[in-house]
Amino acid sequence: MDSRIKNTNLYILITSILGYALSLYSVYHRENLFVKGTEGSFCNINSTIDCDSVALSSFSSFLGIPTAAWALAFYALLIVFSFLAFTGIQDRNKNQTKNAIHLQFLVAMAGLVPTVLLIGVTSFVLKKLCLLCLGNYLFNFAIAFLAWKNFVAIKKLEGPEFPPLFSALKKGTLVTLVLFGGFSIALGPIVRAGISGGAYDKNFLNSLMASHLNEKAIVFRTEGFPTLGEASAPVTLVEFADYQCPTCKLSAQTVSRLVESYGGKVRHIFKNYPLDNTCNPEIPRPFHKMACVAAKSSWCVFKIKGPQNFFTVKSELFKIQESLKSETQVFDISTKFGDIDLDALKTCVASPQTHQEILDQIQEGKQAQVKGTPAIYINGRYLASGPSPIPLRHVLDIYLTTLNKN
Repeated sequence: MDSRIKNTNLYILITSILGYALSLYSVYHRENLFVKGTEGSFCNINSTIDCDSVALSSFSSFLGIPTAAWALAFYALLIVFSFLAFTGIQDRNKNQTKNAIHLQFLVAMAGLVPTVLLIGVTSFVLKKLCLLCLGNYLFNFAIAFLAWKNFVAIKKLEGPEFPPLFSALKKGTLVTLVLFGGFSIALGPIVRAGISGGAYDKNFLNSLMASHLNEKAIVFRTEGFPTLGEASAPVTLVEFADYQCPTCKLSAQTVSRLVESYGGKVRHIFKNYPLDNTCNPEIPRPFHKMACVAAKSSWCVFKIKGPQNFFTVKSELFKIQESLKSETQVFDISTKFGDIDLDALKTCVASPQTHQEILDQIQEGKQAQVKGTPAIYINGRYLASGPSPIPLRHVLDIYLTTLNKN
């Protein structure tokens, strides 16, 4: 038996195992993101290199199953056929070797179709670079090349021209069960939660949508606020938030990425509602003691430097939420990430106009009956689930499909 076939098959086996492990982690990453949010994922580096936005997008699943879970089955098949080819080579069984390598080649070539499609989606639709996805893409191309090499080399062996599929699969049944079924059972909480999309059933999501549509629509001011998305977007999401509110931190980690994943069809408008009695008359006693200065400082970055700098500062302020204790910390973040002069920032923060502008946002929140943060309104209607990614995407999808057609 040609040693080159044996070595190439070993490379395919190793690469498939690596692809399986990466896909398993991707399922976990997506589930963790949807249920708990994410704080500084290693693959979320900047606005372009951001696997979180890809994982939150509607393209991260197919037929209700995470794309990475489909990849688990793809790699499991490749591992089975690589294993069969390896045992065939060891036993000098030419028919088994040829059958397994034929099937290995067919699966590897079939995998190129979704790979190319997903590259197109992430590059031209989402316009993001996903490091986790990139790893799988590279594995898939490498496997296809190696499988093609083995397919050409195996032609020299005697045996049937087309493999008996069921015979080969029968021999690999036990391996398939161990690799795909076994791992899925052992890691059930991760894989099953990822496949189901979290802890929300359809009845809950439908009830949430019905309750949301029963809410009275409120007309919010939309001009002159930090905004992501186009003014012409058919869906507008207005968010009232506080920089020291833990749930607002989750919102900061997920809402913007969800909005981005809709490719301009959803507009996100941020408004301040600090739960701090130094600027919020609705708060009777000291509570979030740094919330007002954080609101004013980020608002000044927006007024002086624009929305892009604002959203960068907003993200960084939420990252230090647990350790936020002083005005100096707020100013350090605002000047560093907002690209703003410290003296200009302090002058703006101390301005009565800035205080009034924050007060106006609080008053608008009061009129909308904001009782806690974050408070999210979609096309003027309050959403009771807050920033939880699964319910939020469910509601946005309905707005962009069913409701916009009526």
